[in-house]
Amino acid sequence: MKAILPMPKGSKATIFDVMQYSQWKHRTPDERKAIGYQPNVLFIVYKDEHAKKSVKMIPKPKMEIGFTKPEFRDKWTTNRAYVPIDEVYTEEVEATKVLNRVYQEAKKCTDDRSRSLVKIYESANATGDFRSKKEMMKFHHAFMSDISVEDSYRIHLALQYDLMQNHTVNKAFLDIENDIQGLSTSELEDHQAPTTAVTVIFDYDPINNAITGGGQPYVCTFLLRDYVKYPQQKYFEEHLDDFLKQCHDEFDHMELKIKGKKFIAPNTEAKYNIKFYDDEAELINAVFEMINRVKPDTCAVWNIAYDLPQMKGRLEHLGVDPMDVMCDKIFPKDFRFMEFNIDRRAQIDQADRKTFIKMASTTTYIDQMQTYAQIRKGRKSYGSNKLDNIAHIELGIGKRVFAPGIDVTNAPTKDWWNYILYNINDVWVQVLIDRYTNDILSLIIDSNQAACAIENLTKQTRYQKQIYYLNYLRRNFIAGTNKNNDYISGRTDERADMIRELREAKKMRKLLDVDDDESKSDEESTEDEKKEESYDEYLDDDDDPDVIKANQITDVYADSPDRPLRLKGGLVGNPNLNGANGIELVEGVPSKHVFVNVVDFDYKSLYPYVKFTRSVTGPTQIGRLLIPHRISKKQNPLDTPNYIPGAEFISDYIAQDWLNLGEVWFNLPSVDDIEKELDL
Repeated sequence: MKAILPMPKGSKATIFDVMQYSQWKHRTPDERKAIGYQPNVLFIVYKDEHAKKSVKMIPKPKMEIGFTKPEFRDKWTTNRAYVPIDEVYTEEVEATKVLNRVYQEAKKCTDDRSRSLVKIYESANATGDFRSKKEMMKFHHAFMSDISVEDSYRIHLALQYDLMQNHTVNKAFLDIENDIQGLSTSELEDHQAPTTAVTVIFDYDPINNAITGGGQPYVCTFLLRDYVKYPQQKYFEEHLDDFLKQCHDEFDHMELKIKGKKFIAPNTEAKYNIKFYDDEAELINAVFEMINRVKPDTCAVWNIAYDLPQMKGRLEHLGVDPMDVMCDKIFPKDFRFMEFNIDRRAQIDQADRKTFIKMASTTTYIDQMQTYAQIRKGRKSYGSNKLDNIAHIELGIGKRVFAPGIDVTNAPTKDWWNYILYNINDVWVQVLIDRYTNDILSLIIDSNQAACAIENLTKQTRYQKQIYYLNYLRRNFIAGTNKNNDYISGRTDERADMIRELREAKKMRKLLDVDDDESKSDEESTEDEKKEESYDEYLDDDDDPDVIKANQITDVYADSPDRPLRLKGGLVGNPNLNGANGIELVEGVPSKHVFVNVVDFDYKSLYPYVKFTRSVTGPTQIGRLLIPHRISKKQNPLDTPNYIPGAEFISDYIAQDWLNLGEVWFNLPSVDDIEKELDL
C-alpha cells in the first residue's frame, strides 16, 4: 500500500482517530433518499512529524487483502492462522466490495468448502440477508478480509510510520451543569433540563500550544443568563472580579494529599474567562466552537454518557441540528456524522462498559470515568467510580460542598456563586486526576502501539486481533480469517466477548462484594431508578444445544468426536492482593511502572513453545487424539469434570516421563510395584 499520509514512510506521527462515514450507517432512509448516493469516506485525524494536526480524507477507502497464489492452493484445505507472505498475492479492494471480491475468488475453487460458502453467499444475496453473506469471510484462501476498514488502515499506518514518538497530547476537560429542579423523570429523559453552566479547562496554553509546565492552563466557563429564574446572577456579574479572585485563591495552589503526604498541586495558576449567554443554543454552540477552533487532541468527560448526550438532546429540544454545532467545520458538511454508543447495561461494572462517542471532530472525546475503571480492572474495588470518591482516593480532595439545605439541584436559585465554583472545581479535579494517573496519555499510546481504536482497547478479540495481524505482517507473514465466527446465527467473537465480560463482572462483584449501584452524575442521582434492559439472557445458556450436550456427558473418560469441549480458563489470583501503585520516584507521586519485591518471568519463549508443542494453533493442529474408554485408575488424578484423556496422554508424552507414561497408559508396573516384587 502506498503512503497513506502526505509524508514519507518512516516519518513520526501520532494517530488520534480513524473514522469512516457511511451513508447507510449515519443517515436515515429519508435522508438517503433526499441526498442521493454518497460514497463512504474515511477520515484520519493525526499529527505529523512537526506536531501539526491534520485530517486526511479518503473517499471510497480501499483495503489490502490477500489470496493464496494458485500454485499453493493445494497446500491446505482449511483456514490458516497465518502463512508466509510470499505464498499470497495482495490487492487493494474498495472496502464496500471486499465481500464480493472474496466471493468471486471462491467461485474459482472446486472444493466442497468453497462451494458451500458460495452457495450461502448467493442465497443470502438473493434474500438481502447481509449478515449471512458475511459467512463468505471464512473462505480459507482469503487473508485479512474479515476486519473493518478502520482497523485495516490502523494496521497499515502502524507499518508505515513511527507512531507516538516525541509527541505530546493536548488535553481538554469538560463538565456541564443542568437545572433539574422540579422536573420529573420523564421530563429529564426528554432533555427538558436547561444547560446552565459548562466549564472547559485546557491543560495547556491553547494560544501558544504549550503543554502545562511551560504554558498556562486556560479555564473557560459558559453560563446561561436568566435574571428572573436565577436572581443571584445579577450580583454575580457585578462582582465578577471578586469571583475570579476567589478562583485564583482556591485553585492556584490546591493542597493535595497523596498516599498520606500533603503537597501543593503545581501548574494550576490558570487564565479564567467567564462568558454569559442569553440563549442556551448559543451557549452550547460557543462551547463547541471553542473546542473545534482550538482543536485539543482529547476532551475528557467524567461519565460522558451523561454530559454529551444531554447537550445533544438540548440542541434537538431547541430545534437545532447537533451536527451543525458539535462537529468540526473542517469536515465537509455532507459527510459529518455523530455516533453515541451508550452502554447502559444494568448488570455490568463500569470497567466492562463499552460507552464511546465518535463524531466528525479533530478532538477525541473520552469517558474519563470509564477509562479510570478499565485501567484498574482486577484491582481492589474502590466501591464507586463517582468523581467525588475517586478524587478523595487519588488526590485527598473532593467535590465542593454546599451549605446545609443546598445541593446541586437547588443551588442555581439559592447559591449561584458556589454553584459555578462547584462546576469549575469538578473540572479541576478531573485535570488533577489525569495528571497523577496519566490515564489519557496511556490510552493514546496503547491505541497507537496496538493499531487499535480507543473504544476497542478493552475488547479482547479486537485488541488481540489487531496486534496479531500487525506483528505477523512485520515478520513477513499474513493472517488468515477467523473460521470460528458464525455470522448466520450471530455467534461471533464480539458476542462471545460480551458474554465473557458479563460473566466475569458478575463473578468479580461477588468476589469483591461490590455495590451494583452505577456511578452517575449529580443530576442522574436525583432521578428514579430506570428500568433498563436485563442482560440475564446472555448469561443463561441452558438452552444452548452444545451446553446441554456437554452437561449430559457424565463419563469424562468416554471421549468421542461428538464431544463438545468446554474448558475453563486459567487460574486467576485474588485481585485484592495487587498493589495499586509502585514506588515513589518523585516524592508524593507513586509510579505506575516501577515496583519492588516482584518476580519477573520471561514468557517470550514459553508461549510459542506451548502453542506449538501442544498443537493449540490452527497451523499445527492436524487432529485430536481420542481415547474412547478409561485405560487405568491413575488417569485424571485431580478428578476434573473437564478432563480430556487424549490431552493428558500428549502432555505425559511430551514430558518424557516414561515410567509414569507406562504406568498410567500401558498398565505397566510402577517403581514401587517393581521394588515390592524384587523384595519378594
